Amino acid sequence: MKKILSIAIASVMLFSNSALAIDYGSEWSGHTATSSTSFKDVPDGHWAKDNIDRVVAKGWFNGYEDGTFHPNDSITRAEAMTVFVKFLGLQLKTVENSSYYDVKITDWYCPYIERGKLLFPKITTYDGQTPFQPNMPITREDTVYALVTALRYTDDTLFADQSALNMFKDKNSISELIKPYMVVAVQKGLVSGYDDGTIGAQDPLTRAEFATLLYRATYIGFGTSVLNLDDDTPTVSSIELAPISPYQMHIGESVQITAHALMSTGTREDYSANLYPVTTDSCIAVDGNTIKAVSAGTGTVKFLNDANLANSTITIVVSNPTGSPVFGTITAPDTVTTSTATITGSVSDPSGAALTLDMDGESVNLSGNSFSKTVNLEVGTNTYVFTVKNIYGATAVKTVRIKRENEAAPVRTAEPTAAPADTATTAPRSNRSDDDDKYLTSMEWSVSSLDMSAGESASIKLYGIYSDGSREDITGNYGFSSTDESVATINSRGKITAVSGGTTRITFNMASSASVSMPAPLKVTVRGGNSTSSGDAVLTGLEWSTSSVTVSAGENATFKLYGIYSDGSKADLTTECGVYALDDDIASVSGTKIKGISKGTTQLWFSSIPSTNISLPGMLDVKVVE
Repeated sequence: MKKILSIAIASVMLFSNSALAIDYGSEWSGHTATSSTSFKDVPDGHWAKDNIDRVVAKGWFNGYEDGTFHPNDSITRAEAMTVFVKFLGLQLKTVENSSYYDVKITDWYCPYIERGKLLFPKITTYDGQTPFQPNMPITREDTVYALVTALRYTDDTLFADQSALNMFKDKNSISELIKPYMVVAVQKGLVSGYDDGTIGAQDPLTRAEFATLLYRATYIGFGTSVLNLDDDTPTVSSIELAPISPYQMHIGESVQITAHALMSTGTREDYSANLYPVTTDSCIAVDGNTIKAVSAGTGTVKFLNDANLANSTITIVVSNPTGSPVFGTITAPDTVTTSTATITGSVSDPSGAALTLDMDGESVNLSGNSFSKTVNLEVGTNTYVFTVKNIYGATAVKTVRIKRENEAAPVRTAEPTAAPADTATTAPRSNRSDDDDKYLTSMEWSVSSLDMSAGESASIKLYGIYSDGSREDITGNYGFSSTDESVATINSRGKITAVSGGTTRITFNMASSASVSMPAPLKVTVRGGNSTSSGDAVLTGLEWSTSSVTVSAGENATFKLYGIYSDGSKADLTTECGVYALDDDIASVSGTKIKGISKGTTQLWFSSIPSTNISLPGMLDVKVVE
């Protein structure tokens, strides 16, 4: 026999409510064996005898006129509703109309069904009719829904983690509507699985099982959800406002305020028509449900004439996106004979916006607005491209060139033999052409960058520029590689295949004796199922890669801000969204790295949102320790 509904008995909790006549746990204090009810088919030693006796003594259950209880018979939905109404101490009302086409007002159970109808999920047929199915056996999931509702735990279902149901082999047998209720029932100890690893959601309950569950449920205690069974008019339990506070805007932008109400029936309804937002702050203007950013600053939107929103506000942070960041003085040697050199400089933004800096796609740490970067040099002219970006997406670019001289006499290399196709690397070509009167002076890509979709292919070429001004295709002479092959790959002929969303750089191998000016790595951006502008998948929300970050002062930690798409895919949108620290004296952000500056706590937020009407996370907490 399957294991009966398992319930962990919690500490006794006492509640009083005019509509609900249950003092949880305490009603059994005077019950003894001498007050037990005897049924011919429930002998001493029956596993459910004590439970049956208790609920019959409370008047929630009745036996049959012949002195039997029929413990192994199933209990119908109509009978179960009758028990629930008695269990909650609800007073019956006069019924003038039935809510269900298969329940007549002359049926004995009609007043009970009408009184407790909010305890059962509503069933609608394909032709729009609403049945109750009074003579069908009540299932385990029906009972769970009714008890979670009756015990006021419907608010808990909104945040139920359905992964808790993965322990059951037959989790897919649970109706989608019931799954969050089943999670709460398991977590509260109302039900557990059978010995064979199933939950048996569609199994009918016997009268003995139902009596046992009802008795044990009296020890669970009330939750905090609103339950109004005395009035069929749904009430508002809570309001969800969008945008979520704090909301970042640029001057001139507008955003629409929307609201949804969670009702006492468990439904979610549009509440936007009930809003009356106002503000007294000059940096924003409110027109109907529309907020417009007027000037830089922080404003607060409040709501009038609605008790449900009396304490609700939305904070709007308005920034000025005008102007681009600028480079200060960049210090770097023009010519060296060493293998390394240090580049120093500073950056600034006219509006004081937070900045990020990279060199050839690699993040460069900023100390305040200053930076120092040590680079490795090849013989010849080395080119480094620095890009500074503010939180609004405006950029500035600075190119630094350093020439490394080699005091040894140049060695002429032999012309390489042709390499086999599609090999990972090939022998480097000399900077001399077949004509000794001209030689290779620089290289350049055929494109400045690539923007591709996952699954697409594109071909690029590497051109050599010679001393006589000629330009030749030298793609096959060097081995190419991608810095992130999970984003895109490249073969030796310059064919690039986009794999998944993200950004990578294409580089090539060159002999250290080559004295030519080389281009910066080629940037490749791949947009796939995570694209907001093409394909079927759309951006639905953002989420942090971690719930919090702890980092030591002077050390780095990593994080990412992911975009979540309608097909379930994720993409790294950290750079696109412009993540920054609210207190850069405690921590600074560069790309996907956060550096601890001094002991304290701050939070990470982002300056731009790649799409409107998406779900946003809260701020990411950052703790810097010594």
